[in-house]
Amino acid sequence: MANTVRERTISITSLGGTLFKIRSYTLVPVAIALLVLPWVLSPDPEWAYSWMIGLGVGLLTIGTLVRFHVSGRSPRGTSTRGKTIGAAQLVTCGCYAYSRNPLYVANALLWFGIAALTGIPLLLIPVFLILVFQYYAIVLAEEEYLRKKFGEEFETYCRNVPRFLPQLRPWSGRSEPFVFTWKRAIFKEHDTLYGTLACATIVVTPVFFSEPSQAVLIAWFGGFAVLTVVWRIVKTLKRQDSRARRNPTPSQPAAVVVQSAHMARA
Repeated sequence: MANTVRERTISITSLGGTLFKIRSYTLVPVAIALLVLPWVLSPDPEWAYSWMIGLGVGLLTIGTLVRFHVSGRSPRGTSTRGKTIGAAQLVTCGCYAYSRNPLYVANALLWFGIAALTGIPLLLIPVFLILVFQYYAIVLAEEEYLRKKFGEEFETYCRNVPRFLPQLRPWSGRSEPFVFTWKRAIFKEHDTLYGTLACATIVVTPVFFSEPSQAVLIAWFGGFAVLTVVWRIVKTLKRQDSRARRNPTPSQPAAVVVQSAHMARA
């Protein structure tokens, strides 16, 4: 029995490594379903107004705040959007003192929020099952890497902080907190924020607007157009900042040049 459980765990861990590499695409079918089904099924606005819209907005708000908090306090090199699992150091402060995977918890909240905005309660079940399976497999693969790299330090962390559901009090053995930086938070999270708001706008449109007035349409999609412009501006600023760190100007002080080169490699 023990060997069977171990073999299954190894198989899921191997699958998690594969899912990590393609995690940007595995949930695309879920996103398409959430965007299309409200237009096909025409959810009842009264039912949507009753509690699901409020639930969706609340989950999206909490998920966004958690992601901003984590990204703003996480130093470079502690998370990656690439295809290889890696970590420059073990972060145990901030949200990581309550849950070992606050970003995945936040992602789940965002997906549940979008699903709730559809006004179709039954969609919450398959979304929940898909997210649990994917994130559990990925986390097993990440934990295998962290266990090999950080050894007993990571084992101690695992014994004191839950994998997903946050505990009420932070771990007393957490590392020193990093200073929150709005610039880092915005540069890291602008794509996620824009994508979430874009999906939310499309999802709730058939719920709220069966026969919208021209003024409502202008305000609704005009606001989305402004959001798109802001997103493009932030993306441009981030690209310029990355280029400046990789290629510091000769007029920069030597200490700044060295620091910039180090940060670019992190």
